[in-house]
Amino acid sequence: MTQDTRSTKLRFALMAGGALVACGVVAAGVLAADSARLRYSDADRAASTAAVAQMDAAQARANQTREAAQKTSYKGF
Repeated sequence: MTQDTRSTKLRFALMAGGALVACGVVAAGVLAADSARLRYSDADRAASTAAVAQMDAAQARANQTREAAQKTSYKGF
């Protein structure tokens, strides 16, 4: 009994095409995940910079308040 070569070639072509599609899907997923990670890092970095600026401003106000309190405090002791 002879084997039909057309079905073997068709099967190989379909499997090769499916493998290429699967590789493309995986590559697209990896690129999308990396892009999302980079966007999150940029947003996180901007939020962190803003938080540091707010903490610096609060520290400066606290230093001014402490200096004013030391100037006006009772020094009799």
